[in-house]
Amino acid sequence: MRRLVILLTFLSLVNAYADKSLYPKNKKEVIASTLKHFPMILQSLIDIELARNKERESLGAFDAKLNIKNDQRIEGYYSGNLTELKIEKPLTFLNAKIYGGHRVGRGEFPVYEGKYETLDGGESMIGLSLSLLQDRDIDLKRLKLLNNKINTTQKEQKAKSVAVKVKKMAIKAYWKWLAKYKTYLVLKDLYELSLNRQVALIKKIKRGDIANIYQVENKQYILKRKNNVLEAKQELENAALELSLYYRDDEGKPKILPLPTDDIPFMASMGLKDSKVNDDINRAVHIAPDLVILASKLDQYRNERRIGENKLMPKLDLNLEVSKDAGEGSKKLAPQENRAMITFEIPIERNLGKGKVAKANAKIRSLQYQLNYSRDQLRAKALQLRNKINTQIQKIENSVQEVELAEILQKAEVKKFERGASDFFVINIREQNTADAKVKLIKANLEYQKNLAEYEALLFYPI
Repeated sequence: MRRLVILLTFLSLVNAYADKSLYPKNKKEVIASTLKHFPMILQSLIDIELARNKERESLGAFDAKLNIKNDQRIEGYYSGNLTELKIEKPLTFLNAKIYGGHRVGRGEFPVYEGKYETLDGGESMIGLSLSLLQDRDIDLKRLKLLNNKINTTQKEQKAKSVAVKVKKMAIKAYWKWLAKYKTYLVLKDLYELSLNRQVALIKKIKRGDIANIYQVENKQYILKRKNNVLEAKQELENAALELSLYYRDDEGKPKILPLPTDDIPFMASMGLKDSKVNDDINRAVHIAPDLVILASKLDQYRNERRIGENKLMPKLDLNLEVSKDAGEGSKKLAPQENRAMITFEIPIERNLGKGKVAKANAKIRSLQYQLNYSRDQLRAKALQLRNKINTQIQKIENSVQEVELAEILQKAEVKKFERGASDFFVINIREQNTADAKVKLIKANLEYQKNLAEYEALLFYPI
């Protein structure tokens, strides 16, 4: 149940900015399947669970304890025996500890064990100890708890980073698969054109309209185009296998996505304006997992510095205790006893504290440089991807025109050929140019989608 809650929470986080209406149904299925079943994502969720258990483990330093003590003298001059029960509870503020208990002393005790003497009903006590200077705000057990909490945050951010990167790979695999399918269709159509022409050519040869060499030449085109279709089919099958690593069934096993029954277009090309890119960058520097992890490491180093500063302070501990005996016995034990104890200790040379502070400050400066560079690097990569995307849009627009012009030329050449005014070699060149232009357009769209996926993953812009 806990892992299910973690998974549902995690999926809601990585899809916080989703606009699913922009994408074909198959792509949404691939993304949903990837986030739910991909092994690297499931592994990162287990890492979160382990980190949370480690954090809980560090809370054990503040667990209440029950101590039972029984001191029986078997032989010797004194006959005093003691039974004591005590409960202690450490707290997370002021290094405080509260305790309470009850003890019963029987028989005679030496002077140095006078505190063990009680009335026959025993002595009850309650007390509080706390630190007023050193260890007041932080100590090793609180440092461990704080760092384990930060470690949990880092694992959560790492899981988000893994999800975004895996989603990027799934999206790129999807568009690659779709591009290979569209390329296969283009080459298949080109191949079928040559098959249909072969039928027409054979009829013309039988009527004596053209020489037999034309069907021999066309057969050469058939074989060449058939090989291209076979290669395209192989590339499509390989792309489908690659996509199956992300698209999985309900049991998490790889599954081949069925071929589209209708024409799934590439997403409409949209440019990236400078204002949008700047907004995306400004948002990403605060939520991008890698940067959040670096910032959390700064907090860990600051905690280390606090430990060093703590060691530079004098130690001033206060203990307050109230005790009361009950029952019959010596009258000197009957009154309630209120006690206050102070312990004071001054570090003289303070090399330990100074060394820890200096080391932590050096780590903080070093990591701050790294964090600043990572932010600059993110901005530079985002602007580079913006340039690639905007340039790719222009290439797509040019490729669309290339396809339109190639189709016009091909249709005109077919009409000329039917009237006998065109060369057989030229019409095949026109057909090949049209197919090449269509494949070029498909590759341009694929490159656009890859760059867009990189941009959105870089800026933690879930899709």
